[in-house]
Amino acid sequence: KSAADANPLPEAPLSLPPSPALSPSPIDPMVRPQNPFSAEARLTIVVAGGGNAAHVLLTLLGSKPKYVVRLWDVVASEVETFKSQLAANRNEILLVDTDVEKVGTVECVSADPADVLPGADLLLLAVPAFAHEIYLRGAVKFAKGDKLAVGCMIAEGGWLGLAATRHLREGLP
Repeated sequence: KSAADANPLPEAPLSLPPSPALSPSPIDPMVRPQNPFSAEARLTIVVAGGGNAAHVLLTLLGSKPKYVVRLWDVVASEVETFKSQLAANRNEILLVDTDVEKVGTVECVSADPADVLPGADLLLLAVPAFAHEIYLRGAVKFAKGDKLAVGCMIAEGGWLGLAATRHLREGLP
């Protein structure tokens, strides 16, 4: 096998916007930035994936009034199931545990990132490591400047593996 056959990742580089923490910018000490985690702030969170972890996140986050929760799932059949179930239940999703029952509200569901990512503050990946890049590639053009935070429920080697592969292939410092 050639080296190209051994590398399962596509050749197109992943272009993420620069991190604000790494970009120099003047700071005005008289201007206090809004804390997105303050009691007054309302965050828009996009949960990526359609499995158990996504279901739990949608319910727990959607049960809090300060969060607007959306679902992005690239599997069309799962999207249709979520849409029909939510439509039949006033956009509410239920999570039942042994001693707790939670109800969350989901604003919208789509397989198209253009429907769920504009205006989002946080993208939570609730998919296995092999699917991280699919969602990251889809999210790049919808980040609000450099303000879309990305978190991951199930990370194991996916984050490090992707970063290491890019580092080795592109010679990044």
